Amino acid sequence: MAISFDDLWNQCEELNKNTSANQPLDGVLNELELKVNLYKTLCEKIPPNAEELAGIKSRAMGEILFTLTKLSLRENINVYAALVDAAQSRSK
Repeated sequence: MAISFDDLWNQCEELNKNTSANQPLDGVLNELELKVNLYKTLCEKIPPNAEELAGIKSRAMGEILFTLTKLSLRENINVYAALVDAAQSRSK
């Protein structure tokens, strides 16, 4: 059964409540930076026609998004509202 993206995001925030309650902001940001750099390396080092590239990049993107749920939980950010604001500012 598929769940909405919003429900999935909230579920991931719940998972993070137990594992990262005391993690400092710098730790979360460093984790995010590490995962983004991994994604960048994947894009630079793996040939674009590599068969496994799509799966590897998808997994790396999932890890980036999961870390963002940790950040949104820690900072109490409504990511939907934040994304709406960003989209509206770009469309002007």
